[in-house]
Amino acid sequence: RLQYMSEDFGVLQTEEYPAGEMPEKLAVIAGTSCVIVETQWEDGSVTRELFEPEEDGRVFVETFYKTSDVALGKKSTEIVWE
Repeated sequence: RLQYMSEDFGVLQTEEYPAGEMPEKLAVIAGTSCVIVETQWEDGSVTRELFEPEEDGRVFVETFYKTSDVALGKKSTEIVWE
């Protein structure tokens, strides 16, 4: 789940993707100051990471998904602030 947050931490938009199906590139909506990437694991635990724009306006997020009982896959998504 992605939470696009305003400067005062109001939620501007929420997007959810099934495991392993994050797009290769996402453009943030106007007014976004940070993006929170929330991952829910199979055991029910949740981890959250906060991402802010870099000087060049690009950020790369890595997400993980289960590929078998013993392995995880990794996907890289570029978040672009325009």
